Amino acid sequence: MNEHVSGLHVRRAVIGDVEQMARLHIAASRRAYAGLIPDRALDAIGVDERARRWAQSLATAGPNETILVGASKGGIAGLGHCGPQRTPALPFPGEFFCVYVAPGAQQQGVGTALMIAMARFLADCGVAGASLWVARDNLAARRFYERLGGTVWAEKEEARPDFVLPEVAYVWRELANISARRR
Repeated sequence: MNEHVSGLHVRRAVIGDVEQMARLHIAASRRAYAGLIPDRALDAIGVDERARRWAQSLATAGPNETILVGASKGGIAGLGHCGPQRTPALPFPGEFFCVYVAPGAQQQGVGTALMIAMARFLADCGVAGASLWVARDNLAARRFYERLGGTVWAEKEEARPDFVLPEVAYVWRELANISARRR
């Protein structure tokens, strides 16, 4: 998995990446979810816990699941995680679990490179279509997924102990369409 886009190298994440991944995940989450979920929930996300979770995800990932990072000279600019569908109600065999891009690296092709690399990975695993859940009110992310050919398929409410987050599922019936619609 070696994608090179504008000085960016997309590769599989390794255990040595988890602290940078955790910091990026937190920064991107705080930006993407500001005003959508309570500040106390965003502030509760700690680097050590997030790094532990990424390390666990790396250790337990099966052969049909991958965690990728987009790295450049300045470090990790984005990360993505994909694998088998986790929502039985969605009739697509693959799922993009997450895509996070560092706030300073957004709108520079990092997210697109990660989505293309994940789509290729899933296709190489024999997966034709996939979905992705995103916060309903995260309009910037929704525009990004729509530019890559995603269409809304379903809605749900993700209930957390102290808030509810409305989400929508974007789907790609043919993963090859992601690379065809590149910006």
